[in-house]
Amino acid sequence: MFKSGDNRIEVMVKASMFSVGKILRYSRIFNCNTRRTIIIAMDHGLFMGVVRGLEKPSEVAEKVLRGGANALLVSPGIAKFIVREVSNRAGIILRIDGASTVYGSESYYTKMISSVKDALKMGADAVAVMGYVGAPKESEILGNLGAIARECEEYGILLLAEMLPVKNEKIRDPFSVEAVGSAARIGAEIGADIIKTYYTGSESSFREVVESCPIPIVVAGGPKMETKEQVLEVVRGAIKAGAAGVAFGRNIWQHEDPEDMTRKIAEIVHGEDN
Repeated sequence: MFKSGDNRIEVMVKASMFSVGKILRYSRIFNCNTRRTIIIAMDHGLFMGVVRGLEKPSEVAEKVLRGGANALLVSPGIAKFIVREVSNRAGIILRIDGASTVYGSESYYTKMISSVKDALKMGADAVAVMGYVGAPKESEILGNLGAIARECEEYGILLLAEMLPVKNEKIRDPFSVEAVGSAARIGAEIGADIIKTYYTGSESSFREVVESCPIPIVVAGGPKMETKEQVLEVVRGAIKAGAAGVAFGRNIWQHEDPEDMTRKIAEIVHGEDN
């Protein structure tokens, strides 16, 4: 269906693959000119508790929005604190799974803590759900993801599936092209609208991931990198490889100047040279 250089969102819209609701919600998450997005992930406290840089969510939201963020990914509890900052300025992606933390023994096993209907009531444009590939209880995790995908179709809301390979006997390197590409494709097959996943380390390797997945992919930022230039190199490589954008958290709001960091990322994601 897709040819090299096609914008996947535009092609899917023209092919009437989306409901009116999903089309409108895409327009609030993705830049209407570049069809790319900068998502700021602010849901870390849901599984990590206290996280440096997220102490004051409304201040973080204001800074990254001034820098050019297109959407914020937040938990249900934090969404209420950023309403004023986000209103008429950006999209909202609501994390609706959780119930596991870095302190427990089942960190890869998430359950629904909210619902698609709850997300609609809160005015969200998309819901985010984890899809751990290769994890214990993988079948239940992906089954939950499939059930949410069907609900999202029914209500016309977008599904961002965070598809992350988990190291095990069969997945020796979770950042390999094979592992990341398979995870992304599985998310698309289940019915997600957007995939969030790992960057594989280079433009050429990540292009293989993008070309094997029929829906838009945004790159996860992961732990804070050592330098700003490292972050920007990941963004450049991902965008040149065909990614639809990034979904960064710690590499933006743990930076000494989140607004400036967001602005520099925006110059790459939405820059004319891309």
